[in-house]
Amino acid sequence: MTDLFSALPTILNNIWLYGILVLVVISAVIFVHEMGHYLVGRALGFKIELFSLGFGRELIGRTDRRGTRWSLRLFPIGGYVKFFGEHLTPEVLALPEEQLRQAYLNKPVGQRSLVAVAGPAFNFIFSFLLLVAIYMSVGRPTPAPYVMGIEVGSPAERMGIEIGDLILNIGGVPISGIDQARELVRNKIGQTLEVKVERDGKILTMSGAPKRLPEKNDYGLDSARGYFGWMWPVYGLSIKEVHAVDGIDTRGNPDRVRELVLANANKRIVINFGRDHPVDYLVDIHPELNQAMKDSKHKDYDILTLGRRPSEDMKTLPFGQASYKAGDLIWRAIHKTLGSIFQVIIGTKKTNELGGVIKIGATTGQMLERGVHTLMTYVALLSVSIGMVNLLPIPLLDGGHLMFYAMEAAKGSPVSLKTRGYIYGFGLIFLLMTILVININDLLYLFSKF
Repeated sequence: MTDLFSALPTILNNIWLYGILVLVVISAVIFVHEMGHYLVGRALGFKIELFSLGFGRELIGRTDRRGTRWSLRLFPIGGYVKFFGEHLTPEVLALPEEQLRQAYLNKPVGQRSLVAVAGPAFNFIFSFLLLVAIYMSVGRPTPAPYVMGIEVGSPAERMGIEIGDLILNIGGVPISGIDQARELVRNKIGQTLEVKVERDGKILTMSGAPKRLPEKNDYGLDSARGYFGWMWPVYGLSIKEVHAVDGIDTRGNPDRVRELVLANANKRIVINFGRDHPVDYLVDIHPELNQAMKDSKHKDYDILTLGRRPSEDMKTLPFGQASYKAGDLIWRAIHKTLGSIFQVIIGTKKTNELGGVIKIGATTGQMLERGVHTLMTYVALLSVSIGMVNLLPIPLLDGGHLMFYAMEAAKGSPVSLKTRGYIYGFGLIFLLMTILVININDLLYLFSKF
């Protein structure tokens, strides 16, 4: 408890520093989502009563000439668009026929479906355009494929790869970046490949076979990939995940890790690193890159830096390449989101891994520390995730509306109010339980930091 009280200034400072940022990020993503509903609804002739950013009491608002109320509310997490006639109450049914035709539920089911899907669609479009803009203006991290570390006993060590080698060619294919090298090796388990590297200005040729590295795919299912055992440029290694330094046990003692790392300046050491499956890596300690370890207030105080970070090697892309890379990242983000949901459903992903506003805020702060490029990329991926979650067939979400519209189209008439009531009740309970679990996890995450 004493540690918690002593940490309160840090907590409050982080809330002030990142709280506004996370509100801006989430509000922007929600605004894009709701604007999708609004614009498509307006284009199809729907009457829109309210566009709200946030919930609770209205802080400021304005009614436009079309009769739509634009409102900013007290709790700016979330938002909604309210269409006229979402519920055919006696008051609505008593209106003149001309006005009644504008009611949401009197519109064709196809048009209502387009309005429902427009929100998630705008999230995806926003993410794509944002990523393309980032890649074309700021650039995309494209670090040269230098070896930063080598797993002890790996194919890389056996074939003679050394720290600092620049990988030029694998299996006859010229290597221009880390992503390409990783994908090239992925499906080459057990196949002997010729590898050319540049070392001290000389071109060396060696050969080896990638080993099989068991892993879980995006859906938590057993998988495997080819793996040489070299470490690429990274933003840094968390010393909290370093379990041993040159055979000295440091598990759960980051201060000891820091002490040993600083004591081994300009030396090559072996660290046991990893969260779930720790591995011994041979790494070089560069004191000039790790001065932050001496400053407890520095953001990299708990980070072991091995070399140049990916963000130090940015490359702008032409429109075609930027579009391809943006589409590829969005596709992978969709799979990651669906995979996480699938794992929670089948029980292979623990519910304590879910997070809400606090975890989003912490992650947003970490992304900002890595640079504006990383933060904007995170915003784009968050938008993809929100779009995908909204497509789930859960009542009260867009996917739930689409589910009802599909049932209506199949039977030729709307689902009965009684049936809708039961389903909506279940959906509300499910969402409330999910929100409760997420917020409990957020609090546990917050307190675990101190």
